[in-house]
Amino acid sequence: MAQVAEQQTGPASSTPPVARVTVNLPARVWGDLARLADRKQISKTDALRQAIATAVCIEEAREEGARVIIERPDGTRERVVFAY
Repeated sequence: MAQVAEQQTGPASSTPPVARVTVNLPARVWGDLARLADRKQISKTDALRQAIATAVCIEEAREEGARVIIERPDGTRERVVFAY
């Protein structure tokens, strides 16, 4: 279960509220996140934020009937099928 606590960074801050979240991840998923962050030279927090934004974008497109396609540098394409 996630624990969420919203915090305002200042009384008239232009920074949006932040939710501090504690989650339990399998070691493999944590390792994937760490490798992604290292590869992109960003923090794990930013890597997780980007992953969530990507998932939301993909899910919204799928809800509209779109398919997810990966196009390789050689021009070959493959459809990504999600098992969930």
